Amino acid sequence: MFVFVSGFFLCYRYAKDFSLSTFMAAKTKFVLLPYVIITTLGYAFYLWSDADLPFYQLSGSGLPNILWDHVWDHVWDHAQLLGTYLLYGKISGAYWYIPFIFCVFLLSPLYLSYSRANTRLRVVLLLFAFLVSSAVHRPESNLNVIHSIVYFTPLYFLGINVGLQWQNLKQPIERFCLVFGAIALVLAGLQASFSDVVDNLHKQNMFTLTSFDYMIWQKASLSLFFLGLCLRLQRFRLPALKTVASASFALYFLHEWVLMAMSNSAVITEFRPSIELLSWFYTIAIALGISLVIATAIKFVLGLKSRYVIGW
Repeated sequence: MFVFVSGFFLCYRYAKDFSLSTFMAAKTKFVLLPYVIITTLGYAFYLWSDADLPFYQLSGSGLPNILWDHVWDHVWDHAQLLGTYLLYGKISGAYWYIPFIFCVFLLSPLYLSYSRANTRLRVVLLLFAFLVSSAVHRPESNLNVIHSIVYFTPLYFLGINVGLQWQNLKQPIERFCLVFGAIALVLAGLQASFSDVVDNLHKQNMFTLTSFDYMIWQKASLSLFFLGLCLRLQRFRLPALKTVASASFALYFLHEWVLMAMSNSAVITEFRPSIELLSWFYTIAIALGISLVIATAIKFVLGLKSRYVIGW
């Protein structure tokens, strides 16, 4: 969804007046800087809590245990390892997105060239990009940025095309949003039926042909579904929904740390429903609420400077 929205806003806001230096300066301040700060804090948390670092194989052959016992004697080693986590975005499971999308931002002139092509060429390239994505799958553990760019480019293209035709497409997307949701469910079912994998398909080498990935098409349908749903909901004045939308980037940065804390909380675990679907909604609601409270507190304390820390 974030990829689709990024493509949409690139075209909707910057198609006629784009400066790469100005664009990247803003993205550095409000995307890259919060990422660096929170990743560094996350690394410090793992360091001082003696918890196992996620994706520890990123360190190559592994670091000796003495690094954790004598931190200040190995500052350079820690700086290198922290740099590796920043490069791959794996201090938290969802942070792979930041190195990926930052590279996409750098390619904005290329994507804007796509937006200036004629409609027929854009449609042909869009369909071709979807077919390529279905063949290459997502990279293993989302570690390969180039692989991710190849896989997610059709969603970026889709966002660009919707942005270009926004006034013409807004009403149909709103009207058929439930249809897009149903298509997403069908595609998820096809994925599970033909690949025995319910979730996303990942592979190490994108040039190795295996199964057909339906999930990139499902992500496109989900993006249109949520866009149509937002259009429907905007008719109602829902301050809470508006707050969640404005804080979405901060929630993205915080939610996995909240989920980690929740998994170790006996109180929250005790009241979790036994039915799996209800348990999922329960977990999402609690994590969203706690993340929003933390984000609001940070914003209250730091004021406008909170954008440099949590992106909101």
